[in-house]
Amino acid sequence: MSQNQLDAFDEEDKELMTKVKSILSVPQSKQNPNDELFINYVKYIFSNEFIEFNITSIDKIKEKNSYEYLKNYIQILSILFNKDKNERETFYQTIESKLGQELLNLLSSLKLF
Repeated sequence: MSQNQLDAFDEEDKELMTKVKSILSVPQSKQNPNDELFINYVKYIFSNEFIEFNITSIDKIKEKNSYEYLKNYIQILSILFNKDKNERETFYQTIESKLGQELLNLLSSLKLF
């Protein structure tokens, strides 16, 4: 992303995009199998069918009144990916054991999209 593209965003957008870039830059070696689901979802949001990464699409997101939801989702993932690989794995196991198979199935179904 060029500096000109960043300049077009307000501070809130810049903070969001910094978090997105951080999530997407987690090295494969520091990911566990469950991380891929979330990373791919972020890639999908900010790409054209996974083909072209385009963070300027944030304007379209704002027009759909879903910007706040997106911000919160990215914030959650940002907190999650600031944990190390083992902490995230423990978290995923907790989701499975505490929240049950139904939620795990719903999260896994995101892979289909």
